[in-house]
Amino acid sequence: MNKRSTPRHEVDRRNAVHPEAFVFSRSKWEFRGSTMESFGIVPASIEPGSWSKPPEWMGKYATAHGKVRAWVSCPNCGGVSMICDGVTRSDILGKLTPDFICTHGACGFHRTAYLDNWNDRVLYACSYWGRGARGPEIKIHYTHGNSVAMARAELGASCRDEDVIAIGPAVGFFVDEKADRQGNILTAD
Repeated sequence: MNKRSTPRHEVDRRNAVHPEAFVFSRSKWEFRGSTMESFGIVPASIEPGSWSKPPEWMGKYATAHGKVRAWVSCPNCGGVSMICDGVTRSDILGKLTPDFICTHGACGFHRTAYLDNWNDRVLYACSYWGRGARGPEIKIHYTHGNSVAMARAELGASCRDEDVIAIGPAVGFFVDEKADRQGNILTAD
């Protein structure tokens, strides 16, 4: 009897370093129209868990919530939301404040979120040994760069070289609720 196996990459949430952060990957969505009245997004161009800059012409318009700075697609339900500067801020690293909360239907996806390639540079995560109240603990610091060396340089004195565990492109994790109702298995995208 021949057994076949398919490789599957999973992370046990209980042991994950920073499971609550989600990183939206940058994508180039296809838009239609040149005014707010004729505006549309081509559905086939939207990848769940991604974000896109709005079309250039949209910069001159403001909604009731401010200027549209980005469009995001929920990694859980695929619903599309606007990131408007009057409601949600994005810092230099692409971190959204307040946290991203999907309001489409009963989705309720809620995470600390980052927009990768916000400022046209890759978001890197640096895990390092930091000083906690009960001794050394693993911490995560996010920064931008076009290489690991540039990301390390951007970290500056926030952590010592000997405390760095690893630096790499930030990866978004989410729970596939169909496969794991308790949310202990994270999927990376």
